[in-house]
Amino acid sequence: MKVGACGITCTVIDVLSLIVLVEVAGVYVSVAAFFAAATAAVVNFTLTKFWAFDDPEPVRAGQLGKYLLVSLGTWTFVALSVHVLYVLGTPYLLAKAIAAVAVFLAWSYPAQVRFVFPKAAPSVG
Repeated sequence: MKVGACGITCTVIDVLSLIVLVEVAGVYVSVAAFFAAATAAVVNFTLTKFWAFDDPEPVRAGQLGKYLLVSLGTWTFVALSVHVLYVLGTPYLLAKAIAAVAVFLAWSYPAQVRFVFPKAAPSVG
């Protein structure tokens, strides 16, 4: 439940960043999707580590490096998925939603549990 709450919070940050980058700054959709995901990842690491996974250990370079690798994969998968869906005619916010859910289920969550935070079980409450 906590991981889901982190995901929802970071999705809001991600989508708002995407809208600002596309609508206000005029950044191309796939580039904006990459940087919006990167912005949300900073918040996600902090929330996931200390709240969702109750990991009291200080941030270690190795763990941060693993998270960065997973995040780079996430940003790339999301940006590519958004690009493909957008080119196929899907509105960019719908493309973002579809990409975010698919990448979270197939890549982000499994990689965080197995690779980034393997010693910390997700909290139930």
